[in-house]
Amino acid sequence: MNPKLPNGPVLVVAPHPDDELIGCGGVLAAHRERGDAVRVLVVFDGALGDPDARFGTPAECAALREAEARAGGRHLGLDDYVFLGLPEGHRASAGQLETGAKRIAREARALGARCIYAPAATDAHFDHYQTALAVELALAKLGREVEGWGFEVETPVRADFMFAIDAFAERKWAALAEHASQLAYRDLIAAAERTARLRAARLDGIGAVEAFQRLHAAEERRAG
Repeated sequence: MNPKLPNGPVLVVAPHPDDELIGCGGVLAAHRERGDAVRVLVVFDGALGDPDARFGTPAECAALREAEARAGGRHLGLDDYVFLGLPEGHRASAGQLETGAKRIAREARALGARCIYAPAATDAHFDHYQTALAVELALAKLGREVEGWGFEVETPVRADFMFAIDAFAERKWAALAEHASQLAYRDLIAAAERTARLRAARLDGIGAVEAFQRLHAAEERRAG
């Protein structure tokens, strides 16, 4: 600990604004400190994150969540965001997943990405799971020179790769603090910190860890 960071540049595919921080904010800060380019592709508009309409109309909530994402990212050196603004909470058709995979592959190629982070394919949140499926389809298009790593948000992963984030943890919590619309409903910071501390509990001298499960190109998963 720590294993070598994957090679950059890095594309992060976040289902909602804040997932990139919860799942891999510390690792992204490490990539930026090393000088790697990092682009965050946010798939859904996040409007369902305000079920009580405390922050206005769905469009107003989506705009607020975009602003929160940018403000949070600045704590970690992230300034390259792309927001697709898709409505969340829907089952994607095979054609829609393919369209999403093509967009992800296009962003990865434009960036010259060597690594893609996204939710693990075992995540229980349906938007997260569908995002992972689209990323695995994209990995099949990109070839073996691009590796994929699934982070944990709602569901613990079987860790293939763990990274100590002690040097970046306070910045990660500060980044999450920018997401006031979500903190109104759930203490994201406490949840993320609890996960990171539990991951580190059996590791001497380490206080906070992010864990990742390998994402497989779609044909590899079918073959397996």
